[in-house]
Amino acid sequence: MLKMLLSLSFYWVILHSLSFTAYLLTIKEMRESREYQTRPYVVFDFEFQEDLIFYKIENLGNNPAYDVSIDFINDLEDSRGRKLSELKLFKNIPFIPPRKNI
Repeated sequence: MLKMLLSLSFYWVILHSLSFTAYLLTIKEMRESREYQTRPYVVFDFEFQEDLIFYKIENLGNNPAYDVSIDFINDLEDSRGRKLSELKLFKNIPFIPPRKNI
């Protein structure tokens, strides 16, 4: 009888340990999901209208984006021959509100 109780207690401890581990992993996943949903998400895009190309920097996230800078892997030039990476527009943008673009 004692052996059976010890065996059941052992399985009870294992079961609750696994349950607690699953609980902690769920909490971690929920925290990461909340952080992902509340952080800013800034994208750089081009918008074409007739023969013109417009630059568009947009914060698709739900929180403001602060101190945004755009880095180019392959530098592009505008119609005047200026490199985009050298334009002040793409350096240290202090603030982009959520769901807004510049």
